[in-house]
Amino acid sequence: MSEIKDYGEDIQELFLRFLVTDPDVFVRVNTIVEPYMFNRKFRDAVTFLKDHANKYNSIPTLEQLEAVNGIELKPVEDVHESHMSWFMDEFETFSRHKALEHAILQSADLLEKGDYAPVEDKVKDAVNIG
Repeated sequence: MSEIKDYGEDIQELFLRFLVTDPDVFVRVNTIVEPYMFNRKFRDAVTFLKDHANKYNSIPTLEQLEAVNGIELKPVEDVHESHMSWFMDEFETFSRHKALEHAILQSADLLEKGDYAPVEDKVKDAVNIG
């Protein structure tokens, strides 16, 4: 597996496209998907996607996402099982990377105060994503 090193806007958009293409895949990763993991451009769309899925037990339509968040996404065409396997592997790595980054940024103040236990917990939680 080739690990993606740059989680820029293009790959984040592709991840979102995978999430809205297959509801079963979204259900599998819903517990690790967090808006903070995405660039600001996509955060409201991710929040809407998660909230809609939790409230209505379905993912919103592409038209809903565009109307509510101004994000125009196209489904991923001709998706095969191998494509979904790639997505699951890469999205897990992305999520772990972003969660660890988030934990480190949140921990700066705690470290300054010498409060190490919550920092350790945040880092452990981030590393265990998957």
